[in-house]
Amino acid sequence: MFTRGCPWYFKGYRSNGDRTIIEVKKLVSNHTCKGVNKCGNFHVSSNWIAMNIKANVQASPNIKPKEIMWLIEQKYQMDVNYDKAWRDREKTRVVF
Repeated sequence: MFTRGCPWYFKGYRSNGDRTIIEVKKLVSNHTCKGVNKCGNFHVSSNWIAMNIKANVQASPNIKPKEIMWLIEQKYQMDVNYDKAWRDREKTRVVF
């Protein structure tokens, strides 16, 4: 997935000896877009989100899920849906 204006680029080849290894030929690792980093697709666990919003919830126990969504998007460039933000806030309140 490419986003217009994002400089991220990867080019690699399978290693001759071990076909399970990819040899990186060129990498521009700077992302200016969200790319495929979306929490909504379950790549990030609820526990990970809860740990990363812990300080925010402790400082403001009544933080709104939309604020959590914004914080995760700003800090990690990941989308979190409203329900997941609400559940993880509640989990953080109970655990911490």
